[in-house]
Amino acid sequence: MCDGIRAFGVSSTADIESWSWDFGSGLTSSEPNPELVLPHSGIYPISVTICTTDDCETLQTAIYSNKLTPEITAPDTVAIGQQVHLHGLTPEATHWYWDFGNGLTSDSHDPVTSYQQAGWHDIQVHLINMDVHESCDASHTHTIFVDEQLTSSQEAELPQFTVFPNPTTGLLYLDGLEHLQGQYEARLRSATGQVIRTAAGAESISLERLPSGIYLLEIISGQQVLARSKVIRE
Repeated sequence: MCDGIRAFGVSSTADIESWSWDFGSGLTSSEPNPELVLPHSGIYPISVTICTTDDCETLQTAIYSNKLTPEITAPDTVAIGQQVHLHGLTPEATHWYWDFGNGLTSDSHDPVTSYQQAGWHDIQVHLINMDVHESCDASHTHTIFVDEQLTSSQEAELPQFTVFPNPTTGLLYLDGLEHLQGQYEARLRSATGQVIRTAAGAESISLERLPSGIYLLEIISGQQVLARSKVIRE
């Protein structure tokens, strides 16, 4: 199991009145058949003390949990022809398989690719942990936007700019724009590039009543695009 979820129980014909489970790492339970997520890969010593009306007994064992959570770093927006550096951040993974959505693949831990076609591309990564105790695999998809108006040498004008919460179910807050003193416009584009909403000098922009999906948020001052960010509407 790659999700770390385990179910526990005790087979007994006795009239048990209480259970006291200890899973190590501070995880405990008083339920008769607990189910929990073991947070890390590794060996967990398990003990349970069961009590009847007459006596208490402690049982001990150990289990191995193989938890594999895909984590990567990748940009949200790049220029045509720009080198895109990707990094795998899951130490438990022993094998990495990347599909960049541009016809190219890689089995490197930290691959580099580029895109010659503008638009949205899905980067898919498949991880495998060939552990001696238990092998498992997991997958993750990251969507990247290739902007034909962006040059590969262009540097970010707003390095402190962030949006939150992202994903969002409605209102999206904009942070890191204070020094512009309201002299900017937030522009929201659909996946096809159509401008669907704008907000001048605002600290937030609403995605309410929009379909679930991926959008592109631009911060514009004058004729210059200062920042771009991928936004997910849940």
